[in-house]
Amino acid sequence: MGVRPATRRSDAIRASAAAGVMLAVTGLLVWIAYLVTGVTSVAWIASALLLPVTGLGMAVLIASLPERSLTATAIPVAQAVAAGAAHVDDPPPTRHPPIMIVAAHGAFAMATILFAILAAIGSG
Repeated sequence: MGVRPATRRSDAIRASAAAGVMLAVTGLLVWIAYLVTGVTSVAWIASALLLPVTGLGMAVLIASLPERSLTATAIPVAQAVAAGAAHVDDPPPTRHPPIMIVAAHGAFAMATILFAILAAIGSG
């Protein structure tokens, strides 16, 4: 019995999110090291660590979007389900975070990148 594709997909999303969090924490620690030492190259390293974090964040965002079929498929009447009934094989509906939380997260991420790069430029 193999692993269902939805499970592999959600595992990949979790792994990408975990990698992004670990890189973000590493970048934060490097930024703290910059604040303590004042060495400009450390600020640039911390700023550079934000790029893969951004990429992983975008990958998680895109992968977690609901899938939509590009082709319309008709369901034969014999396979149609009554309005109140549900198939036993149907997976549970996926939950998505509210759009305002996603938008705020993206805005704060862009501000973080901007401020980190401006601070690195200004310290040199």
